[in-house]
Amino acid sequence: MRARSSRVLRDVGYEMYSVEENWDERHIGEVPAAPKERDKPRQATHLGAALIASFAIGLALFGTIGRNGTNTIDPVPNSGGRKTGFMEDLINKIPSGPPAIAMKDTFSNGLSNWQGLSSGISGWKLDGGLIHPGDLKIWKNSLALSNYRLQFEGKIDRKGMSWAFRAPNLQNYYATKINLAGNGKNGSSAEIVRYFVQNGKAGTKETLPLPMLVRASEFFRVDVKIKDNRFTTSIDGRVVDIWQDDRFRNGGVGFFNEKGELSALKWVALSEADTFAEKMKSLLYLSYIIPPPVW
Repeated sequence: MRARSSRVLRDVGYEMYSVEENWDERHIGEVPAAPKERDKPRQATHLGAALIASFAIGLALFGTIGRNGTNTIDPVPNSGGRKTGFMEDLINKIPSGPPAIAMKDTFSNGLSNWQGLSSGISGWKLDGGLIHPGDLKIWKNSLALSNYRLQFEGKIDRKGMSWAFRAPNLQNYYATKINLAGNGKNGSSAEIVRYFVQNGKAGTKETLPLPMLVRASEFFRVDVKIKDNRFTTSIDGRVVDIWQDDRFRNGGVGFFNEKGELSALKWVALSEADTFAEKMKSLLYLSYIIPPPVW
């Protein structure tokens, strides 16, 4: 499993869903030289991308003209201090529209949408509108998904909390955990742990420090983007981890607590991983209509 520590992410000023996610890690600190000669297939690719770019510009301009007929394009926030070009600013203004996949569970109907090793609660408890996980349970409606965005709001009352994704069943999945250092009462350093479980056996666990304080019994939001073999995790809008693995290509999301842990969830949501704007931007990077970012 290739990993990048949270410290490195902070050094490059990485932000969630920035343009960096659409190009390979080798581009950090360098820009690939443009080919001296372009063959016909490349020219065809550029022509198609140029047409798409023209269409994108039209959409962007259409979506950013005010009612009074004046142009109201606002500057696009820079990522890590990097200046963005005119084309990229326009692409960032493309309205993405609603995702094809969008579902949310507030546990108002209990655990009817979740399945575990048994039909019972299996250590899960509903209390005051919050759900306290126990043994691993998977959201049934998510089992057939592959690329998606997982979001949830929760808190840690004791030790840590864990979630799973790309879980085709209860014996195979990727797992992530947030551990509190000490009792976490006054705010303390925490760490993120990620690993895979295959045929019921956990693989090597990677542990990284979190670049923030986490307080026990205080809610925070987690956002996980699962795209192909790349997994990006942020907490309260700040990216804390990126890692890659190729074992599991599809599967749902789930939650669990290990022995001695106590956590609670307020809600869980799933949506499509790629918006129209993200797909467009990826195509334009690949065709060099927009050059890869320079940090």
